[in-house]
Amino acid sequence: MSSTAQEMYRQEGLHNTATTIALEMEALERCENCDEVRNNHSGMKDMVRDEALKRFRAKNPRMEDFRDEQEVEDAVKGAFKNAGEECSCTNQGDD
Repeated sequence: MSSTAQEMYRQEGLHNTATTIALEMEALERCENCDEVRNNHSGMKDMVRDEALKRFRAKNPRMEDFRDEQEVEDAVKGAFKNAGEECSCTNQGDD
């Protein structure tokens, strides 16, 4: 695997870890119909960031791919940025 592909894979893992933390805290939720992640409580972004940083500083095994605190913060921001207010199945049939 090339170094570029390895880095893309690592970044995807960082994003998935941040999304999982947000889901565990119910700041994001997964649609039961289409499995998309949507924003449940955008005001919780700081709480999710704080929890992710706490886990990173505690050397949680799930956080071992993060190089520094900035990567943790960026991954949390990305998780919220990629989650919409509504999932795509919400708007189906509204033609």
